[in-house]
Amino acid sequence: MKTVMIDHPDHGSDYLAARYRPLAWQVAGLQKTASGYGTKLPTCYAVRYQGKERRIYADCYSNVAATYIIVNGQKVYVR
Repeated sequence: MKTVMIDHPDHGSDYLAARYRPLAWQVAGLQKTASGYGTKLPTCYAVRYQGKERRIYADCYSNVAATYIIVNGQKVYVR
């Protein structure tokens, strides 16, 4: 099991266990975009945060990605 850290001043620095929760098309070996780059790319992982299971998303350009969850319509970055 992987561990991620919430990185946001309003949400503290909580450590959470990331669960492997692939979507059906990810299990089939597909990806959201042909290039693999883009914004709000769903990953195979989710965390339970503030009583809800939240998907971890990634914004990926070049060889850099920023991972985050959505809380009340805002990006909350995770590491």
